[in-house]
Amino acid sequence: CGSCCSHNMLERRLSNLKQTGGYIHDQLVKCVYEKLGHLERGEYFCYKCKSEMKEISKDIFQCLNCNVKYDTTMYKLSRPNLHLRSTTATPGINENNSEKNDDDMEEI
Repeated sequence: CGSCCSHNMLERRLSNLKQTGGYIHDQLVKCVYEKLGHLERGEYFCYKCKSEMKEISKDIFQCLNCNVKYDTTMYKLSRPNLHLRSTTATPGINENNSEKNDDDMEEI
């Protein structure tokens, strides 16, 4: 969708469901406890093809399939969980060479 979920947003969603007695999906709980929010990890996905985007320079992401580009520099976003970045299908400037586990991220 182009606006990647933050850890804070996932925490608020879980808290609201607990307060209202709504159904809490196991995947939401996993995302909160494992800090899987994309925003703080610096993981962005293309709104057109849903592929993970490559960080071509600090806080600028580009889809290698569609050439869609997100420039997040103006937001001066904190990336406290950057070290938890799990995907390397399109290695960026701050990533290591570990393999991606397809089960790491599933949609909520």
